[in-house]
Amino acid sequence: METGVLPLYAQLLEPERPTDNSEEEQILATKGLWTLAFKISTRQKITEMPELMAKLRRLSSGETGADAVKQAARGALWILEEKDEQQRALSAGKPQSREPVLAHTLKKFGIESFICLGTRNRINL
Repeated sequence: METGVLPLYAQLLEPERPTDNSEEEQILATKGLWTLAFKISTRQKITEMPELMAKLRRLSSGETGADAVKQAARGALWILEEKDEQQRALSAGKPQSREPVLAHTLKKFGIESFICLGTRNRINL
């Protein structure tokens, strides 16, 4: 991070000219940001760069690029925004819930309900 890689990633995400960078480079840059975001100090640096976050949001909305670019941008934003939100909640003393993530994952696999082993209650999604 000390070498200033974030501006380079930003440049790869949305080039000056449409032919400057390939979709593969955009995917690699987005996945690189996603990986870097797991470290709290790096995540803060990324989220403090509004132009970089705006580029990720544009790519995730599908305005430019292919589906693979959109998916990679959504993944990066998920970790950047979700973890940032969790960190704010932790510093405010609010309890964390993983239920939305669990429900989304289960629905993705077609599971509509499950039994919680801790409480032995049936939970409908």
